[in-house]
Amino acid sequence: MIKILLLVAIIFAIVVIIFDYKKKKSIRLTVIYSLMLIALFSIGFAGSMMRSLASVFLLHYVAVVFSYMALLWYILRGKLYPIAYISPLFVLMFYLILASLNSTNG
Repeated sequence: MIKILLLVAIIFAIVVIIFDYKKKKSIRLTVIYSLMLIALFSIGFAGSMMRSLASVFLLHYVAVVFSYMALLWYILRGKLYPIAYISPLFVLMFYLILASLNSTNG
């Protein structure tokens, strides 16, 4: 079910990007939106390594959904919220710090 929702979200974002391109005729914005979408979903995919800590895994996916909504807001309204795009990276860094502290036996 979640995979279907992710697929629908990707298709919806691509359709919104295409409609925005047809409306504004700006290749630069289309490339920026596409790169942001690719980066967002690659960060979301990288979060699958956090399944060992369920709470951090859930927090990461909430941050990815928040970033996805911020991307759609940026496409539709033109307002950029950088903290929304950085939040999944903060969760990944938090997980890596916890994993490195846990791996030390001292």
